[in-house]
Amino acid sequence: MEYQLTTLKDVFDKVPADRIKACLHELAVAMRQAKAMAELLGATTSALAGQEVGCAVQWPETSTWVDDGKGTLDLKFHGEDGEGLFDYTVQLAPEDKGSNA
Repeated sequence: MEYQLTTLKDVFDKVPADRIKACLHELAVAMRQAKAMAELLGATTSALAGQEVGCAVQWPETSTWVDDGKGTLDLKFHGEDGEGLFDYTVQLAPEDKGSNA
């Protein structure tokens, strides 16, 4: 099942109660990965330029959470013009798949 999420209210309204913890866990991991990538890109760009350069990585207005139980996160990075730069997949450890225990 896929859920289009823009706000926390969307999580509340759309995601079944027994899947909310898994959803929020996967979104939190994805956000941490995106922030880490932004910091890495900013540091790399600054080092190459020889001066401080900002990185314009932003979280999208709408995210799609796929409730498939696979524990994979597909992150897609786009340039300012919307063109795809690169994608990568994060595989959560089996004990870190956001169970509802």
